[in-house]
Amino acid sequence: LRAAVATHPPAAPGDLVFALDAAGTGYDVFLRLGATSYLVCNHTDRALAKIREHPGWLGAQAVLFELGEKFRADPLVEEKAEGP
Repeated sequence: LRAAVATHPPAAPGDLVFALDAAGTGYDVFLRLGATSYLVCNHTDRALAKIREHPGWLGAQAVLFELGEKFRADPLVEEKAEGP
């Protein structure tokens, strides 16, 4: 995922990055929620290449893109902590 994010960083809230070529069970999806907040998803048993072979993968993509669109329309706003 690190290589995918480095080459195609999620520029705006709602942007998704998929680690399509990642090996193993590392982080597979990176969704930008706000200016500095991200949702990182992984599967602890399968690599994304194996997950993509399953017919349910298309439905999962739709859910992720819909979630991304919600954050694009209404990004997470981080409050600044008060303190010294």
